[in-house]
Amino acid sequence: MPTTRQQGAFAEKVVCRYLEEQGYAIVAQNVYIGGGEIDIIASHGEYLAFVEVKSRTAAPYSAKYGRPALAVTAKKKAMMLVAAREYLRANPTHLRPRLDIAEVVIHRHEGEERFDIRHFPNAVIQTRRETNNE
Repeated sequence: MPTTRQQGAFAEKVVCRYLEEQGYAIVAQNVYIGGGEIDIIASHGEYLAFVEVKSRTAAPYSAKYGRPALAVTAKKKAMMLVAAREYLRANPTHLRPRLDIAEVVIHRHEGEERFDIRHFPNAVIQTRRETNNE
C-alpha cells in the first residue's frame, strides 16, 4: 500500500497526463513559493492555471472523508492565492491566472487500478473580504 505522499505524487502525475490530453501545457510542478506549494502550473489558451491536486482511494473516501476536492479548506485556498501571487511576481505573464482543483479517486481491485479524475477550473475565487485583508 502506498504512503499518502506516494499516492499524492502519483495523483499529480495522473492529473498532468489528463491535463495534457485536454490540451494544457505543463509549465511547472511542485513549486514551493510564498510559504506554500503549487502542485501543478499549466497553461491553456489565455489562462495560467494553478492546480491543487487531491486524491483518495475509493473505499473509505465517501463514508469517512468525502470527495477529495472537499479537502481544500479555506486556509489552503488562501495559501494557494498567496503562492500564485508570488509566482506571478517572480514570473510575469500575459496569461490570465486562475486557481483550479483536480481530484483523483483511485479504485483498487485485485491488483488493478482505475482512476476517476475531476477537474474544477477556477474553483478558488478571491472574495472581497480577502481583497480587503491585504
